[in-house]
Amino acid sequence: MRCSELSAGEVVYFPEGPFVGLSGVVLDVDAELSMLRVEFAEGLDHPGSGAKQQRRRTVTVAFDELELAV
Repeated sequence: MRCSELSAGEVVYFPEGPFVGLSGVVLDVDAELSMLRVEFAEGLDHPGSGAKQQRRRTVTVAFDELELAV
């Protein structure tokens, strides 16, 4: 797959590196630079109490650092 085939809203995951195993949503694609802006959440979610201890992160990564989640 090429970077230009991805679009905003697609779910991707990090197979290696500092964010290994995390999934995120593509926010923006820069096909010329082969870069993607991805948002993901980290932390705990307590559905019963409604309390959330999450941080939302937005990172810019190279296309070859991610894989499309299936």
